[in-house]
Amino acid sequence: MSKLSILTVTAALLLVATNSFAGMIKQPGPAPAAASAAAKTETATGKIVSINNSNNEVIIQLASGKQKTFVIDAATLSSLTSGEKVHIRYKAGDNHAQSVKVDEVAKAKNK
Repeated sequence: MSKLSILTVTAALLLVATNSFAGMIKQPGPAPAAASAAAKTETATGKIVSINNSNNEVIIQLASGKQKTFVIDAATLSSLTSGEKVHIRYKAGDNHAQSVKVDEVAKAKNK
């Protein structure tokens, strides 16, 4: 076998090997569902039925009748009163409030 034939066969084998390994490399895919869910925020709207100052918690009754408990910072909690309608924004899967807004329209109607 001549040197040219050996080089041609070697080059062909390297090309086949390179293409085989390229198929084995894992391509990056979409972000895992857990990572995207962690960033998702939700909003709960309901009427305050209980305030627990010692635990910084508020319990609201949703329109569905279910009750949901949220942890709220002390400064915000001190401004809330039972019976107020609130909108609480929080991360999915977490009960720590990111923001709390009192429904001023509902508050004005109750005066």
